[in-house]
Amino acid sequence: MKILHCADIHIGYERHAKFNATLNMNGRVADYKQAFDEMVQIGLDEDIDLFLFCGDAFINATPSPTHQSIFAQCLSPIAKAGIPIVMLMGNHDTLQSADKRSSIHIFKYLAGNIHIFEEPTLSPYLIHTKSGDVQLIAIPWLNKNNLRIVAKMDWEGELNEKLRNEIIPNFISTLLDDTDPNLPVIIAGHFTMHGAIPFGLRLDAISANQELQLPVSNFDDPRIDYVALGHIHNFKDLNAGRKPPVVYSGSIERTSFKEELHKDKGFVMIDIDERKNLTYEFRKLKTREMLSIEVNLKGISAATELVLNEIATEDIVDKIVKLTLKTDHQTGVIEYFAIQKALSAASYIDPIRIEKEENKRENRSVTSAQMSIEEGILAFTQDYENWAPQKDKMIDLAREIEIHLAQKPV
Repeated sequence: MKILHCADIHIGYERHAKFNATLNMNGRVADYKQAFDEMVQIGLDEDIDLFLFCGDAFINATPSPTHQSIFAQCLSPIAKAGIPIVMLMGNHDTLQSADKRSSIHIFKYLAGNIHIFEEPTLSPYLIHTKSGDVQLIAIPWLNKNNLRIVAKMDWEGELNEKLRNEIIPNFISTLLDDTDPNLPVIIAGHFTMHGAIPFGLRLDAISANQELQLPVSNFDDPRIDYVALGHIHNFKDLNAGRKPPVVYSGSIERTSFKEELHKDKGFVMIDIDERKNLTYEFRKLKTREMLSIEVNLKGISAATELVLNEIATEDIVDKIVKLTLKTDHQTGVIEYFAIQKALSAASYIDPIRIEKEENKRENRSVTSAQMSIEEGILAFTQDYENWAPQKDKMIDLAREIEIHLAQKPV
């Protein structure tokens, strides 16, 4: 049995792109569609038995009809092939209002063998594939409604240790009691695990946002064959070398420069043989890279030249580029037109960021009217070192001005 595990597709991300007139859509939306199409084609070429999507279909819970159409169009070859499709609700797919449908609810009405999970399963869910049956325990994004289902009560409390270490483990264990030991068991979820931090967030930020973090020990059960996760944007097995694998597939494209270091984006291909021996492999997709360039121009008079030299050392072709310039009062003139021209091979140039260091007046030399020309210019060039090579020329010019003024009639 071959299962394609993916998550965090985020159709609708439109930042860092221009409009693609050829495809008649935003350039980044086109990038995401291309990655989605490539993943689907690999699945078809390798004759997968199940397409398992673990949440965050769109960039937000209110996608436009255009973005919904793109997602459906990308997924339709899998549906037309009769391959079962499992879709979990992620945090980007749901609104806080209890009377609002999730953004993936509409796919219940897409023709094909499609299984939508907006709430946790209350018993093992049996999925029939051409290579046999697989048992699924689905735990989509744990909003208030889903926490009530898991806790079997109106959960209004904090995301505390009892929930993490008692209620959720008991919920999972109770479902596992009803599984068939002869069939593979997969837990699919969309949440944060200890040891995996959502991109761009620190641990204290997660606590402030009441982000539920589950310990890996919640899934330390020999009855589980694989834990398929979404929500974290980089590929990671939190139980590497042990059973069961607890795997984030990662996102299929980058949604922020915070993901710049995530060199590989893609999905996971799972193989299960007739004896339930399971192996998996991360598959890289062709994606658009992001590149941050930072140039320190503090005390540099030939600022533009240094920036152009730094750009020349980088491979910027078809990448999304962010340039940050660190400047101070000694930084020379920056020729932005020349810099933009040097970056023209990039697919998109983020607005250039200037980080300017404020002048520290208390550290400057004191000049006064009682100083001679030489003393004043010397004090000036001590503060502004980039002018030091021009010191003698400045003194000569100042003397010429002084002589001219002295000769001018009053």
